[in-house]
Amino acid sequence: MKEFRDKLKKVVGDKHEDVMTRFGAILANGIMDAGGRNSCATFYSKSGMLRRGAAIGFCLFSQMWYWFPLIHMFSLTLTPTALIGLNDKLKIPKNFSLKSSAKPSIFAYPEPLQPPKKEDDKKAAVAVLSTAAKAKQVAENKEIELKKSTDSAAMDVDADGKAGSVADGASVANSVAGSNFNASIAATPGTTIVGSAAGSIAPSDLASDMMEVDDDKKEAGAAGDDKKEGDSKDEKKPDEEKKAPEAPDEVLKNPCRVLPSQRQFISFPSEIDGQAVRYVPMLGDKRRTGFLLLGDQRPDEPEDLFLEDEKREDEDDEKEPDPPEPFEWTEADMQ
Repeated sequence: MKEFRDKLKKVVGDKHEDVMTRFGAILANGIMDAGGRNSCATFYSKSGMLRRGAAIGFCLFSQMWYWFPLIHMFSLTLTPTALIGLNDKLKIPKNFSLKSSAKPSIFAYPEPLQPPKKEDDKKAAVAVLSTAAKAKQVAENKEIELKKSTDSAAMDVDADGKAGSVADGASVANSVAGSNFNASIAATPGTTIVGSAAGSIAPSDLASDMMEVDDDKKEAGAAGDDKKEGDSKDEKKPDEEKKAPEAPDEVLKNPCRVLPSQRQFISFPSEIDGQAVRYVPMLGDKRRTGFLLLGDQRPDEPEDLFLEDEKREDEDDEKEPDPPEPFEWTEADMQ
């Protein structure tokens, strides 16, 4: 269903789609969200009898291509998906509950459509002349050629410097070899040892120093890797903590919404949250939607009911206007 909704949303928002295609997608979206997503279309009543009004309404709706106002006839096929429990006085008790053995996300309300976010800073389209575009392209090509020439000149200078350093090193080596002074010149990457006597530095010492440097580098690299792994684990922990496992079932309060595909998961247990229930449906499990007459297991206790004079928090303080006062109408008033 989610994929189908996404497809409808894409079709409705695409201005390049055909008008009739977008019109059909809008109708499909309206049928799925009919009655504030608290209604469904059906030809049959709760007892399984055919609803003539629903059948006639759908037949008229199918003729909408000849007269578009017939679209509203589809409302005759809608029935509420509410489950409302009533006591012996036809009042709605607050402490009547039932259990749904399905995950809450399966039959939850889909997320409402959000309007697209308007960008605060919109870039205005600027007209660019062809001559200006050509001049800009020529300037860019000149910059690229200049950069290439400077890079090649720098490479030539580096090559000349390396050749001179190699020649100087060869002359120094010849002068040392020609003298009677025995010296060992050893160099490692990043270090230089010059003029050390042959007996002062042994090859084993050099090798040990090089091994220590390598070991230090390996330890530093391993420490860095461990730190990165630790950071990645720390980053993953908050995400894992946020995603708590979903409950396998849920408890619904009176009144509630029960979809046709949800009826098979509805049950009326004798205990909820370790407490014995007070109200039990008189028809048992035979009816799991619509109005249910409840039997009170503890009639001596006071009841907690939804009263008509109770005000909801979201209701405005404005009152409905009073009906007009009675008056007499005579034939003289018609003249």
